[in-house]
Amino acid sequence: MAALHLWWRFLHRQQGIQLTIILTRTAFASATGVLLTVIGGRQALEARGGDPTYAWLARIATVMLVIPVLTLGGAAAAVRLPAR
Repeated sequence: MAALHLWWRFLHRQQGIQLTIILTRTAFASATGVLLTVIGGRQALEARGGDPTYAWLARIATVMLVIPVLTLGGAAAAVRLPAR
């Protein structure tokens, strides 16, 4: 239901809602969701034990995803900054 509402906003722009704001927030939310999924998988691998190679690979993936989340967060804030 939320996806349909977002799609409706893409098609019919309302006053004060710009397409760039919606796109940056969507990109930030999706990158954050992927980061949280990877963090959960990393914690599950560390709790389970087993081969430490997979735990190290999961740590590397977590660190690699922090940079896009910070970049997209900054972009989302920068888009909103001129509106203030």
